[in-house]
Amino acid sequence: MREFPDIERFLLLMKETSALKNGTEAPRNAGGEIVFDNVHFSYPSRPGEETLKGLSIAIQPGKMTAIVGDSGAGKSTITKLLMRLYDPAAGSISVGGQELRTMDIKQLHDQIAIVPQNPELFNCSMADNIAYGVDGGMADKNAVIEAAKLANCHGFISKFRSGYDTFVGARGAQISAGQKQRIAIARAAMRQPQLMILDEATSSLDVENERVVQEALERVMKGRTTLVIAHRLCTIKNADEIICMKDGRMVERGTHEELIGARGAYYALVRNQLVEQAAPSAERDSTSPTSIASLQRQTSASM
Repeated sequence: MREFPDIERFLLLMKETSALKNGTEAPRNAGGEIVFDNVHFSYPSRPGEETLKGLSIAIQPGKMTAIVGDSGAGKSTITKLLMRLYDPAAGSISVGGQELRTMDIKQLHDQIAIVPQNPELFNCSMADNIAYGVDGGMADKNAVIEAAKLANCHGFISKFRSGYDTFVGARGAQISAGQKQRIAIARAAMRQPQLMILDEATSSLDVENERVVQEALERVMKGRTTLVIAHRLCTIKNADEIICMKDGRMVERGTHEELIGARGAYYALVRNQLVEQAAPSAERDSTSPTSIASLQRQTSASM
C-alpha cells in the first residue's frame, strides 16, 4: 500500500458510472468531417457560465486544423466535447456525418489518439509504455520499434544499455521531458488512429526538444484528421486551417498567411507573443506602423 498511496481513490473511481447515456452505434468514420453546430456548453462546476456560446465550426477530414485563442476562449473544451467527456447543453456535434451521441463511447475512443502537454508514463519498460497504445497493451516488438522510429525515439532508446527493456521510472522520471513526449507520440502511433488530438503537446518543451517533437508529430499526423490545441503559435504555421477562438466563439479562420494578412485576432495573438519575447523598447513601440511591419516580418521569419 505504501507504493500505491492513491489505490483507494483509484478503486472508488473504478466503481463510478458515467452520467452520460452511451450510444449503441459503432463509429462509421471517426476520421471524417467534424461539425459543431450551434453548440452551447457550461461546465457542471460553473452552471450558467457558458464556455462555448453557439459555436459552429467544420473541421475537414485528413487535414491538420489548429485551434488558437486566449486562455479561457474554449479551445480545450472543444476536445473534451469531441471525446464525449461531456455533452453540450444545446446544439449538436457530428463526426463523419454521424451524431456523436449515437456512438458507443469506448468504440469512439478506440479510434482517437491524444498527445497531451504532460503525458503519463508508467513505471515499466519503454516497450510496455509504447505498447500501452493498443488494446490490452500487447503488441509485436517489431510494431513497437516501427512506432518508435516514426516518433523519433528509436535513436535515444537504442542508446540505453537495456534498450526497449529500460524502465522509465515513475511517471517517466528517468527520462527527459522531450523523450517522454516522443514516447507518448509513439504510443499514439501504435493505435493507428483515425483522429489525433494534440493538446498543447509541445508547450512545456525548450526550443530544441520542440523541434524534434514537432518533426515526430508531423510524421504521425500525415494523412490523419488532426486537431491541434496550440499556445506556441510558431508550431502551427503549416496547419491546413487555423481557427481563432475568443469568448467561446470562432472569430476567424484561415491559413497562417491569410490570417496574418487580415491583421485581426490571430495577428494580435502572434504579435503579443512576439512582444513578450522582445526587448522593452520593442514593447514600447509595438503600436507604431514601422514596429508592426517589423513584427510581421519577425512572425514570418520565426515561424
